Amino acid sequence: DLMYGQYKSSIECSVCKSVSKNFESFSICSLPIPNQREIEIFFVNESYKTKPHRMLLKYPDNKHTLKDLRDDLAVILNKSPQAIQLAIGDKTSIRVLHDLSPATFQVSHDLGSKYLCAFELSPEEQDIPPQRRLYVGFQTLKADFANEPKEIIGIMKLLVLDKQMTNRDVHLAIFE
Repeated sequence: DLMYGQYKSSIECSVCKSVSKNFESFSICSLPIPNQREIEIFFVNESYKTKPHRMLLKYPDNKHTLKDLRDDLAVILNKSPQAIQLAIGDKTSIRVLHDLSPATFQVSHDLGSKYLCAFELSPEEQDIPPQRRLYVGFQTLKADFANEPKEIIGIMKLLVLDKQMTNRDVHLAIFE
């Protein structure tokens, strides 16, 4: 419905130099679709003081894994791959990806209305051994009045806790 136009062609007679112009209308224009594979990813800084960066990362083939994606992202951002934790989120939940062996194209096709996030871990969070990490997702809610429905602001955030933390340490981490 949005693609209409006209081709203009001109022919000049080599003998009498007469010019004939012809306009031919069209409603279909075929364009090749490039076979580029890319995935949208949101990079969330460790401090949460800046907005998440939306990035489109290209990957070369079907053998490219999430680990490769994390490594590519680390190179682009000049970060250590261990400082990046991948997760899939939506409006109400977040799921941390521990297994990075799935193919990037498969994850990209399975996302649907969800989004892929890369969270930068702070140096303290990186010091927690992976088997002791506890990931907690949280969101910022906005409500002008107590009885009004709350509006979700932004994307899910990730809090990394140590399973050996005391209640006081957990409260301080949440408060921060």
